[in-house]
Amino acid sequence: MSLVGTSSSPSAIDVPRTGRSRGRLVLAAVATASIALVTACGGASNGGQSVGQSSTPPARFVIGMSEVFHNLDPDQAVLESPLQILNLVGGTLTQFNADASKVEPGLASKWSTSADGLTYTFTLRPGLTFSDGSSLHASDVAATYEREVNDKANANAGVVSNWKSITAPNDTTVVMKLAHPQPSLLSLLADGEIGTVSPAAGVADAKNFYLKPVSAGPYQIQSFSVSDAATVLTVNPHYYGPKPAVKELDFRYINDVNTRIVQLKSGAIDMALTLPENTLNQLTGNVTGVVTPGYGGYYLYMNDRGSPLSDVNVRQAISLAIDRKQLSQTVWAGKAPALYGFEGSQFSDHENVLPTAVDTAKARELLQGTPCAHGCNLSLMVRTGQSSDMASIVAQQLSAIGIHVSLQLTEPSIAGANEASGKYQMEIGALYDYANRPDIMLTYGLQSDGGINALYSGYSSKQMDALIHTVYAQGGAARSAAMRKINELYGKDLPFAPLLEYAFVNGEKSSLTKWVTFEPSSYLHVATAP
Repeated sequence: MSLVGTSSSPSAIDVPRTGRSRGRLVLAAVATASIALVTACGGASNGGQSVGQSSTPPARFVIGMSEVFHNLDPDQAVLESPLQILNLVGGTLTQFNADASKVEPGLASKWSTSADGLTYTFTLRPGLTFSDGSSLHASDVAATYEREVNDKANANAGVVSNWKSITAPNDTTVVMKLAHPQPSLLSLLADGEIGTVSPAAGVADAKNFYLKPVSAGPYQIQSFSVSDAATVLTVNPHYYGPKPAVKELDFRYINDVNTRIVQLKSGAIDMALTLPENTLNQLTGNVTGVVTPGYGGYYLYMNDRGSPLSDVNVRQAISLAIDRKQLSQTVWAGKAPALYGFEGSQFSDHENVLPTAVDTAKARELLQGTPCAHGCNLSLMVRTGQSSDMASIVAQQLSAIGIHVSLQLTEPSIAGANEASGKYQMEIGALYDYANRPDIMLTYGLQSDGGINALYSGYSSKQMDALIHTVYAQGGAARSAAMRKINELYGKDLPFAPLLEYAFVNGEKSSLTKWVTFEPSSYLHVATAP
């Protein structure tokens, strides 16, 4: 995987993941913003102007984020910003190398695997400490992982459900036993959301502990605001690895897009996250628009629990009426490929399983005998502060088959609660992984008990769950065969409709792009201290 803007960067450390490719699937719940897909593997554009790069790293780097959240509990983290923060502070057993081609040691200096693939034994580096200077022991790692497994409200439940036991026979050894083989385990353990925290007893009081958790990554939390998620990170002086060049990272919640851009251009902030594609022409001169492809896609979420969306024919009709190419051309300037399957083309198991042509006649035929046979009304939830371009176009397209869609503007925190409780009908959102890892994407998107109710659809299929388990636990021909069946079943059941492939648009102060950049994983990359 290419890192954005790293061709001219100094020796660098991928701070959120300490040099690795992000490895856990997350929900991008702000995905109603219009975003353009870059045509290369990474890069930046500043309107063709040459802007000098600062040879000295900034002491403080300010990031304007679009999301508000009320704690840093990794089990509840599904938005981009808290995940970035957690990966900046999280100390992980393993980590990826810079191009994500292999897993390297992290807190663990080495590990071994039993012949049956069910037992992993990790040996910690000597002399590890937390950000507060206290010693880090294997028991802290075990306690962190045990909470992941036992927390019933864990949004990551699907990817840890296979962990049978985690023990610490001594201060430097962690033993993990699995119920079934899990080939992706070592890369999962590189996720900052599973970063080790201290003290072990503190995780029992998550409400207070995760307002300012003590952890073991390259940064530490200096302050966190419950009211607006403003978070200040400083370099962890006790971190075992290379120190990042930027001493302080300041995350500020700025919900309004225009305000983020104004503050970026005025110099009040150094990076503006999650910008609509149609703002790129404003990012010239002293600011740069960075367009980064991601590992995932945009989807029309559908709540399958209630009528009329509980009827698969209604869902299929909706999909047939959506002109994805119009979405791509109108909203993304033709740069984002249309998506006709669960996974985008970034994934090795990508497969188109839906018709690529709009077919309103077939859609109307499918609606016969359904609650929408003679027309029906549906609501589409749109988060305030985000672009409604995609939602408006989809609503217009569905009117051609008698489905009248009203846009329901909803405050982001309420929208998140509505998703979790199933109190919505439709929403345009996104699901993306940190890298090419289809098995983890499936866990969140299609597994009934994967942690977010199959992308908040309520979809539940024993056949799908069994196939996902095969992909999750096996490799080779068995895995490939299961993926083909999953793609076919997804196209048949269609719990939610794919729209477009995913990408990020961010703005940054042009002189600082070599010091802090944005990766396809959605994590920030910070250069190593000179």
